[in-house]
Amino acid sequence: MKKSIRARLFFYTIGLVMFILALLFIMNSFYFEKYYLGLKKNQLSSTADEIEEMLQGGYSSDEIYARFEEIESEAGIKIALFSGDMDNIYSSFAKGRMGGSPWNLINRQIIEILQDKDVTFGEYEHPMTGTVFLTYAKKLEGGYIALLQIPMAAVEESISANHTFHIYAAAITLLIGLIGVFIFSKGFVRPILDIADIARRVEKLDFSKKYEGDRQDEIGLLGESINSMSDRLEGVIESLNTANEQLKVEIEKEKRIDMMRKDFIAAVSHELKTPVALIQGYSEGLRDNIANESKKTFYCDVIEDEARRMGALVNELLELSRLESGSMKLELSEFRMEELVNTVAAKYSLAAEERSIALDIQKIGEEAKVCGDRDKIQRALVNYLDNAFKNVDTGGKVSVKLIQSGAAVRVEVENTGSNIPEKELDMIWNQFYKLDKSRSRSLGGSGLGLSIVKEIASLHNGKCGAYNTENGVVFWLEIPNANPKE
Repeated sequence: MKKSIRARLFFYTIGLVMFILALLFIMNSFYFEKYYLGLKKNQLSSTADEIEEMLQGGYSSDEIYARFEEIESEAGIKIALFSGDMDNIYSSFAKGRMGGSPWNLINRQIIEILQDKDVTFGEYEHPMTGTVFLTYAKKLEGGYIALLQIPMAAVEESISANHTFHIYAAAITLLIGLIGVFIFSKGFVRPILDIADIARRVEKLDFSKKYEGDRQDEIGLLGESINSMSDRLEGVIESLNTANEQLKVEIEKEKRIDMMRKDFIAAVSHELKTPVALIQGYSEGLRDNIANESKKTFYCDVIEDEARRMGALVNELLELSRLESGSMKLELSEFRMEELVNTVAAKYSLAAEERSIALDIQKIGEEAKVCGDRDKIQRALVNYLDNAFKNVDTGGKVSVKLIQSGAAVRVEVENTGSNIPEKELDMIWNQFYKLDKSRSRSLGGSGLGLSIVKEIASLHNGKCGAYNTENGVVFWLEIPNANPKE
């Protein structure tokens, strides 16, 4: 099981606090008594030095005794002062009395110890009361002997009180430490958890969350680095995605171009295969003289017709290539679309009469002019009407509708007959695409007419399209109006 950084910080800090408290408790238990006794020894030594200074300073006995009483009251020190002849000068226990007292006997014993040294320090027990005193005796200048004593009960009480106080203080410190560390660890770890959450989001490519802290320490620096890394990574990924999308588009474009190239080659090969085969077959017949005079004429007519068909196909291919490449320059001029529509439709009146096809021309809207290449637009209308007459049945109807509105002039060519499957309405504009391949040759179609119309419309910033009606199919062409009305 993984431990969180907050839990680790909490336990490590509490462990450190407990270690310090335990160390203090051990030092207090084993070393405080020695330390405190040393302080008391220094206090007694300082008092002895003060007594010596007073004795040497010419103070009166009353002033000295008054100071002794102050010391006894303030510090709790019992004072006894002896002369060099062992006469009692002052005693806190029995001032001026030396004879026979057990305590005086102890004092004499201590003084006798000073015969061999200048200072003695230790614990001495009263023979009658059993009270133990911490005693400091020192030889002073002028032959005096100072005897200073503190009851050990007071010393031990102070030491015991200190031990008890430290136990309570340690318990309170530990409790406060627990609360403090809990609060501190929560506040300390929160930004780290936020940064960890941001890192997990970045790992999943989610850059929506940012570090919002205002700390000026290493954690704040880490948060700013995470934000910077997130922004840069987001930018890199966006660039890669954009480049990837562009690459996909380019790949699809290359695939389409390659497919179009293959389809184009296949379509051209297919279109040329039949006329080449006919020309080859009939030319071999002529060469081998296998036909009489009347058949020779027929053979020559077939060869001439197929050559003309191949020439028309090549010309259409060249024209479409120039249109697609943009190398063909438009001869722009303003002209009335109604006049052009009437001119083109008139060319088909004889064909309509021969096949009993009703050719109807309608005009909607006010007279309008377009700015464009008249010959190219005428070619587009011719291709539409060629296509209509190829697909209308004998006795059917071809309608040409001219719609002149504010922004554009629209020409619609409708022929009665079969509808075009909806899924093929967008495909008929592709090169060499033919709906009825069995009829295309007999009708003379190359499959390039609608592709040429599409390119002509594009060069004029116009539009073209087709849709089915209840009675047939409509092909339309829109060219911008030369003087558009709002």
